[in-house]
Amino acid sequence: MRAAELVFAVAFVVAVLWGIRLLVIAGARKAEKLKEAKRAQAIHQASWSPHHESVGSLERVVARRVAVVDNDEIVLDEHEIATIPTDADDYDERFLFAMSAARARAALQNSENEN
Repeated sequence: MRAAELVFAVAFVVAVLWGIRLLVIAGARKAEKLKEAKRAQAIHQASWSPHHESVGSLERVVARRVAVVDNDEIVLDEHEIATIPTDADDYDERFLFAMSAARARAALQNSENEN
């Protein structure tokens, strides 16, 4: 009788562990599908915005399409407007003009994507 009880207990523990394993796998798959759906929604809602960054001794001005997923920005597309040497005599004028052009490009792209 003891051997039968031991076999039953082991079989029961194995069955419970197997069930837990299946639940964990199903939960992980569901979480991955939700993450993919969230990313797809963020990409669908992505918008264009002006952006600038320093690259060495140059300032790069772009209009870029960005999706935000879990506070992380994903750059989907980018249009370079200007690259300006940071030591140029007319840096401020060129930078302001390029940022204005980047804002206009972003607004145009966003208005086209709304349709």
